[in-house]
Amino acid sequence: MRLVNGTVDIRALGHIEAYQAGAPVHIGPPKQRLILALLLNKMPQIVTMDSLIHSVWGDTPPASAPHNIHLYIHRIRRALGKDRVLTCVGLGYKLAASRSEIDIYRFTDRVTSAQNAMKAAEWTKAARVIREALAEWRGSPFAEFHDQGVFRDEAFRLSEIRLQALENQVEIDLALGDCQHLVGTLRPLVASHPYREKFHEQLARALYQLGRPLEALDVCREASKTFGEDLGIEPGFRIRELERAILGNRLDTPE
Repeated sequence: MRLVNGTVDIRALGHIEAYQAGAPVHIGPPKQRLILALLLNKMPQIVTMDSLIHSVWGDTPPASAPHNIHLYIHRIRRALGKDRVLTCVGLGYKLAASRSEIDIYRFTDRVTSAQNAMKAAEWTKAARVIREALAEWRGSPFAEFHDQGVFRDEAFRLSEIRLQALENQVEIDLALGDCQHLVGTLRPLVASHPYREKFHEQLARALYQLGRPLEALDVCREASKTFGEDLGIEPGFRIRELERAILGNRLDTPE
């Protein structure tokens, strides 16, 4: 795709924002911002006129709705560049941008790159890239439109990837032996996501690597209690094996 109006930066990991050549772009009033968010959410697919109208006005749109959509699209083009919203005659509109110009894609692409670096044991590169990925986040995806059901699935998907990225970041720091800050990072994550077993496991490993095996055991046992009392299940194999390894002083730590 050839884009001729200069580089843009469109952000949805938080409130909708846009920049052109590094300068902030005024996107406009809420309905116009919503249309940009809808186009971004479906990129690179086409969003039909009917879908835009329903998302903006629900089941009782005004007679002027198609005209208003055209006006909002015109203003978005004026803000971002005329080639940034393509008209698909008889079908609708679609947003035209490269992956590097959208924070969602920069985030997911960097997470993938960091995971590949982890597989290759390129830990320093992985640490840099995963931090770049997480730095894209400014808040909940499509934050100002959180009550719009059309964004719910994508927001959930992105939030899940972010949690996996946080797990990866901790895993990288554990591999590098950089544990001093991890206890303070992981305790709030365990509290916020008590049924995400990986955070319990990583907290126990961090404490063990810091020479605090009794506290590491307490984390394993607290995880077992949480899963048992709240969910009626035992924690997974890794937590049980981790507890046994700590008891037997058999847990490997970085050199």
